[in-house]
Amino acid sequence: EKIEVLRELSLDKEAKDILTTIENNDIGASKNVRVYKKAAILLEKVKFSLNEQKFTEGITLLTNELQASDNLIDFPELALSYTLTLGQLNLENRNFVEAKKYFENALTTIKKSKYNNNYAEVFALSGLASICFQEKKHNDAIQLLLNAYNNSIGLQNVYLQESIIKKLSVNYLAIKDTLNYKLTNVNFIKRHAEIDELEQESINTAYNLISQEQSEKYVQQESNFYNIGYVMIVLVLLFVFGLFFMWWRLYQKKKSLAEIIQYLNVTRNNFINLIPVKLEETKK
Repeated sequence: EKIEVLRELSLDKEAKDILTTIENNDIGASKNVRVYKKAAILLEKVKFSLNEQKFTEGITLLTNELQASDNLIDFPELALSYTLTLGQLNLENRNFVEAKKYFENALTTIKKSKYNNNYAEVFALSGLASICFQEKKHNDAIQLLLNAYNNSIGLQNVYLQESIIKKLSVNYLAIKDTLNYKLTNVNFIKRHAEIDELEQESINTAYNLISQEQSEKYVQQESNFYNIGYVMIVLVLLFVFGLFFMWWRLYQKKKSLAEIIQYLNVTRNNFINLIPVKLEETKK
Protein backbone atom coordinates (compact mmCIF):
# COMPACT_ATOMS: atom_id res chain seq x y z
CA GLU A 1 0.00 0.00 0.00
CA LYS A 2 2.85 2.40 0.83
CA ILE A 3 4.51 1.64 -2.48
CA GLU A 4 1.26 2.20 -4.39
CA VAL A 5 0.66 5.61 -2.78
CA LEU A 6 4.21 6.81 -3.42
CA ARG A 7 4.19 5.54 -7.00
CA GLU A 8 0.91 7.33 -7.76
CA LEU A 9 2.52 10.54 -6.49
CA SER A 10 5.54 9.93 -8.77
CA LEU A 11 7.82 9.45 -5.74
CA ASP A 12 9.50 6.48 -7.39
CA LYS A 13 12.76 6.70 -5.44
CA GLU A 14 11.01 6.53 -2.06
CA ALA A 15 8.77 3.69 -3.28
CA LYS A 16 11.74 1.72 -4.63
CA ASP A 17 13.61 2.19 -1.34
CA ILE A 18 10.74 0.51 0.53
CA LEU A 19 10.62 -2.25 -2.08
CA THR A 20 14.37 -2.87 -1.66
CA THR A 21 13.99 -3.09 2.12
CA ILE A 22 11.25 -5.70 1.75
CA GLU A 23 13.27 -7.61 -0.83
CA ASN A 24 16.31 -7.84 1.46
CA ASN A 25 14.34 -9.14 4.44
CA ASP A 26 14.04 -12.94 4.06
CA ILE A 27 14.66 -13.94 7.66
CA GLY A 28 12.71 -17.06 8.69
CA ALA A 29 10.63 -17.18 5.50
CA SER A 30 9.36 -20.54 4.22
CA LYS A 31 9.84 -21.64 0.61
CA ASN A 32 6.26 -20.77 -0.36
CA VAL A 33 6.57 -17.33 1.19
CA ARG A 34 9.83 -16.71 -0.65
CA VAL A 35 8.27 -17.76 -3.99
CA TYR A 36 5.26 -15.50 -3.43
CA LYS A 37 7.42 -12.61 -2.25
CA LYS A 38 9.77 -12.87 -5.22
CA ALA A 39 6.86 -12.88 -7.69
CA ALA A 40 5.04 -10.03 -5.92
CA ILE A 41 8.15 -7.85 -5.81
CA LEU A 42 8.78 -8.48 -9.49
CA LEU A 43 5.22 -7.39 -10.27
CA GLU A 44 5.78 -4.12 -8.39
CA LYS A 45 9.02 -3.55 -10.30
CA VAL A 46 7.23 -4.13 -13.60
CA LYS A 47 4.61 -1.54 -12.63
CA PHE A 48 7.45 0.96 -12.47
CA SER A 49 8.48 -0.23 -15.96
CA LEU A 50 4.90 0.41 -17.10
CA ASN A 51 5.07 4.00 -15.88
CA GLU A 52 8.48 4.36 -17.54
CA GLN A 53 7.05 2.97 -20.83
CA LYS A 54 9.42 -0.02 -20.81
CA PHE A 55 6.65 -2.28 -22.08
CA THR A 56 8.68 -4.99 -23.81
CA GLU A 57 10.97 -5.35 -20.80
CA GLY A 58 7.98 -5.73 -18.49
CA ILE A 59 6.35 -8.36 -20.72
CA THR A 60 9.56 -10.40 -20.80
CA LEU A 61 10.06 -10.25 -17.01
CA LEU A 62 6.50 -11.35 -16.17
CA THR A 63 6.38 -14.07 -18.84
CA ASN A 64 9.68 -15.57 -17.64
CA GLU A 65 8.51 -15.53 -14.02
CA LEU A 66 5.27 -17.33 -14.91
CA GLN A 67 7.24 -20.03 -16.71
CA ALA A 68 9.65 -20.42 -13.82
CA SER A 69 6.93 -20.61 -11.14
CA ASP A 70 4.48 -22.97 -12.89
CA ASN A 71 2.14 -20.04 -13.67
CA LEU A 72 1.88 -19.22 -9.95
CA ILE A 73 -0.67 -22.01 -9.62
CA ASP A 74 -0.48 -21.84 -5.81
CA PHE A 75 -1.21 -18.12 -5.77
CA PRO A 76 -4.30 -17.49 -7.98
CA GLU A 77 -4.83 -13.84 -6.96
CA LEU A 78 -1.23 -12.95 -7.77
CA ALA A 79 -1.48 -14.89 -11.04
CA LEU A 80 -4.57 -12.82 -11.92
CA SER A 81 -2.63 -9.62 -11.26
CA TYR A 82 0.10 -10.90 -13.59
CA THR A 83 -2.51 -11.57 -16.31
CA LEU A 84 -4.03 -8.11 -16.04
CA THR A 85 -0.64 -6.40 -16.01
CA LEU A 86 0.44 -8.36 -19.08
CA GLY A 87 -2.77 -7.26 -20.77
CA GLN A 88 -2.03 -3.63 -19.96
CA LEU A 89 1.61 -3.91 -21.07
CA ASN A 90 0.58 -5.41 -24.42
CA LEU A 91 -2.15 -2.80 -24.84
CA GLU A 92 0.31 0.05 -24.27
CA ASN A 93 2.74 -1.68 -26.62
CA ARG A 94 -0.08 -1.87 -29.23
CA ASN A 95 -0.04 -5.68 -29.29
CA PHE A 96 -3.84 -5.72 -29.36
CA VAL A 97 -4.28 -9.43 -30.12
CA GLU A 98 -2.13 -10.43 -27.14
CA ALA A 99 -3.71 -7.81 -24.92
CA LYS A 100 -7.20 -9.08 -25.75
CA LYS A 101 -6.15 -12.63 -24.94
CA TYR A 102 -4.89 -11.66 -21.48
CA PHE A 103 -7.94 -9.53 -20.61
CA GLU A 104 -10.34 -12.29 -21.72
CA ASN A 105 -8.36 -14.88 -19.74
CA ALA A 106 -8.64 -12.63 -16.70
CA LEU A 107 -12.43 -12.41 -17.06
CA THR A 108 -12.66 -16.19 -17.43
CA THR A 109 -10.60 -16.65 -14.26
CA ILE A 110 -12.78 -14.17 -12.36
CA LYS A 111 -16.00 -15.93 -13.39
CA LYS A 112 -14.64 -19.29 -12.22
CA SER A 113 -13.52 -17.89 -8.88
CA LYS A 114 -15.59 -18.35 -5.72
CA TYR A 115 -14.94 -14.74 -4.74
CA ASN A 116 -15.95 -11.52 -6.46
CA ASN A 117 -13.07 -9.39 -7.66
CA ASN A 118 -14.77 -6.28 -8.97
CA TYR A 119 -11.56 -4.30 -9.32
CA ALA A 120 -9.95 -6.92 -11.55
CA GLU A 121 -13.16 -7.25 -13.58
CA VAL A 122 -13.40 -3.48 -14.09
CA PHE A 123 -9.76 -3.34 -15.15
CA ALA A 124 -10.25 -6.17 -17.68
CA LEU A 125 -13.48 -4.69 -19.11
CA SER A 126 -11.85 -1.29 -19.49
CA GLY A 127 -8.87 -2.90 -21.23
CA LEU A 128 -11.13 -4.70 -23.71
CA ALA A 129 -13.00 -1.45 -24.34
CA SER A 130 -9.71 0.24 -25.27
CA ILE A 131 -9.08 -2.52 -27.81
CA CYS A 132 -12.61 -2.12 -29.24
CA PHE A 133 -11.95 1.61 -29.62
CA GLN A 134 -8.81 0.88 -31.63
CA GLU A 135 -10.86 -1.49 -33.80
CA LYS A 136 -13.54 1.22 -34.23
CA LYS A 137 -16.13 -0.99 -32.52
CA HIS A 138 -17.43 1.95 -30.52
CA ASN A 139 -20.81 0.51 -29.54
CA ASP A 140 -19.09 -2.58 -28.12
CA ALA A 141 -16.64 -0.34 -26.27
CA ILE A 142 -19.49 1.70 -24.77
CA GLN A 143 -21.27 -1.42 -23.50
CA LEU A 144 -18.06 -2.72 -21.91
CA LEU A 145 -17.38 0.64 -20.29
CA LEU A 146 -20.92 0.94 -18.91
CA ASN A 147 -20.53 -2.50 -17.33
CA ALA A 148 -17.15 -1.47 -15.96
CA TYR A 149 -18.57 1.77 -14.53
CA ASN A 150 -21.45 -0.03 -12.80
CA ASN A 151 -19.03 -2.47 -11.21
CA SER A 152 -16.73 0.37 -10.13
CA ILE A 153 -19.36 2.22 -8.09
CA GLY A 154 -18.96 -0.01 -5.05
CA LEU A 155 -15.17 0.31 -5.18
CA GLN A 156 -15.28 4.04 -4.39
CA ASN A 157 -12.28 4.59 -6.66
CA VAL A 158 -12.77 7.96 -8.37
CA TYR A 159 -9.51 7.64 -10.29
CA LEU A 160 -10.78 4.46 -11.93
CA GLN A 161 -14.19 6.01 -12.58
CA GLU A 162 -12.64 9.11 -14.16
CA SER A 163 -10.65 6.89 -16.55
CA ILE A 164 -13.80 4.99 -17.57
CA ILE A 165 -15.85 8.19 -18.03
CA LYS A 166 -13.14 9.74 -20.20
CA LYS A 167 -13.15 6.65 -22.45
CA LEU A 168 -16.95 6.75 -22.63
CA SER A 169 -16.85 10.39 -23.71
CA VAL A 170 -14.46 9.66 -26.57
CA ASN A 171 -16.58 6.74 -27.81
CA TYR A 172 -19.82 8.76 -27.67
CA LEU A 173 -18.07 11.45 -29.68
CA ALA A 174 -16.95 8.87 -32.25
CA ILE A 175 -20.55 7.75 -32.92
CA LYS A 176 -21.86 11.35 -32.77
CA ASP A 177 -24.09 10.72 -29.75
CA THR A 178 -24.09 14.35 -28.64
CA LEU A 179 -26.53 13.98 -25.73
CA ASN A 180 -24.61 11.25 -23.93
CA TYR A 181 -21.37 12.96 -24.87
CA LYS A 182 -22.37 16.14 -23.03
CA LEU A 183 -23.78 14.25 -20.03
CA THR A 184 -20.57 12.24 -19.76
CA ASN A 185 -18.46 15.42 -19.85
CA VAL A 186 -20.43 16.83 -16.91
CA ASN A 187 -19.74 13.63 -14.97
CA PHE A 188 -16.06 13.79 -15.93
CA ILE A 189 -15.66 17.31 -14.53
CA LYS A 190 -17.40 16.25 -11.30
CA ARG A 191 -15.04 13.30 -10.83
CA HIS A 192 -12.03 15.49 -11.59
CA ALA A 193 -13.05 17.87 -8.80
CA GLU A 194 -13.28 14.93 -6.38
CA ILE A 195 -9.81 13.79 -7.42
CA ASP A 196 -8.42 17.25 -6.71
CA GLU A 197 -9.65 16.95 -3.12
CA LEU A 198 -8.22 13.46 -2.73
CA GLU A 199 -4.79 14.57 -3.94
CA GLN A 200 -4.24 16.62 -0.79
CA GLU A 201 -5.02 13.57 1.34
CA SER A 202 -2.60 11.51 -0.74
CA ILE A 203 0.13 14.10 -0.28
CA ASN A 204 -0.43 14.09 3.48
CA THR A 205 -0.29 10.30 3.51
CA ALA A 206 2.94 10.29 1.53
CA TYR A 207 4.47 12.90 3.83
CA ASN A 208 3.55 10.79 6.86
CA LEU A 209 5.01 7.67 5.24
CA ILE A 210 8.30 9.40 4.47
CA SER A 211 8.41 10.94 7.94
CA GLN A 212 7.85 7.49 9.43
CA GLU A 213 10.68 6.05 7.33
CA GLN A 214 13.00 8.81 8.46
CA SER A 215 12.02 8.27 12.10
CA GLU A 216 12.66 4.51 11.84
CA LYS A 217 16.10 5.14 10.35
CA TYR A 218 16.84 7.55 13.16
CA VAL A 219 15.89 5.00 15.83
CA GLN A 220 18.01 2.29 14.17
CA GLN A 221 21.10 4.52 14.15
CA GLU A 222 20.46 6.31 17.41
CA SER A 223 23.16 4.42 19.34
CA ASN A 224 25.85 5.54 16.87
CA PHE A 225 24.64 8.99 15.90
CA TYR A 226 22.88 10.28 18.98
CA ASN A 227 23.93 13.92 18.86
CA ILE A 228 22.47 17.31 18.11
CA GLY A 229 23.86 17.40 14.60
CA TYR A 230 22.02 14.24 13.56
CA VAL A 231 18.76 15.50 15.07
CA MET A 232 19.13 18.73 13.12
CA ILE A 233 19.71 16.79 9.89
CA VAL A 234 16.48 14.83 10.40
CA LEU A 235 14.53 18.02 11.12
CA VAL A 236 15.99 19.74 8.06
CA LEU A 237 15.09 16.75 5.88
CA LEU A 238 11.53 16.78 7.15
CA PHE A 239 11.33 20.52 6.52
CA VAL A 240 12.64 20.05 2.98
CA PHE A 241 10.09 17.29 2.35
CA GLY A 242 7.37 19.63 3.62
CA LEU A 243 8.42 22.35 1.20
CA PHE A 244 8.61 19.83 -1.62
CA PHE A 245 5.07 18.62 -1.02
CA MET A 246 3.75 22.18 -0.90
CA TRP A 247 5.43 22.88 -4.25
CA TRP A 248 4.20 19.57 -5.67
CA ARG A 249 0.62 20.38 -4.62
CA LEU A 250 0.70 23.75 -6.40
CA TYR A 251 2.28 22.16 -9.46
CA GLN A 252 -0.40 19.43 -9.61
CA LYS A 253 -3.19 21.99 -9.30
CA LYS A 254 -1.79 23.98 -12.22
CA LYS A 255 -1.29 20.78 -14.21
CA SER A 256 -4.84 19.55 -13.47
CA LEU A 257 -6.32 22.91 -14.44
CA ALA A 258 -4.34 22.92 -17.68
CA GLU A 259 -5.49 19.36 -18.48
CA ILE A 260 -9.15 20.26 -17.88
CA ILE A 261 -8.88 23.38 -20.05
CA GLN A 262 -7.14 21.44 -22.82
CA TYR A 263 -9.63 18.58 -22.59
CA LEU A 264 -12.63 20.92 -22.72
CA ASN A 265 -11.15 22.90 -25.62
CA VAL A 266 -10.51 19.75 -27.64
CA THR A 267 -13.90 18.21 -26.91
CA ARG A 268 -15.66 21.56 -27.56
CA ASN A 269 -14.00 21.84 -30.96
CA ASN A 270 -14.88 18.24 -31.77
CA PHE A 271 -18.46 18.84 -30.68
CA ILE A 272 -18.74 21.96 -32.85
CA ASN A 273 -17.54 19.93 -35.82
CA LEU A 274 -20.47 17.57 -35.35
CA ILE A 275 -23.04 20.32 -35.83
CA PRO A 276 -23.93 20.75 -39.53
CA VAL A 277 -23.58 24.31 -40.70
CA LYS A 278 -26.20 25.47 -43.18
CA LEU A 279 -25.38 28.41 -45.34
CA GLU A 280 -28.27 30.34 -46.82
CA GLU A 281 -27.69 31.93 -50.18
CA THR A 282 -29.64 35.04 -51.11
CA LYS A 283 -30.57 35.69 -54.67
CA LYS A 284 -30.40 39.15 -56.06
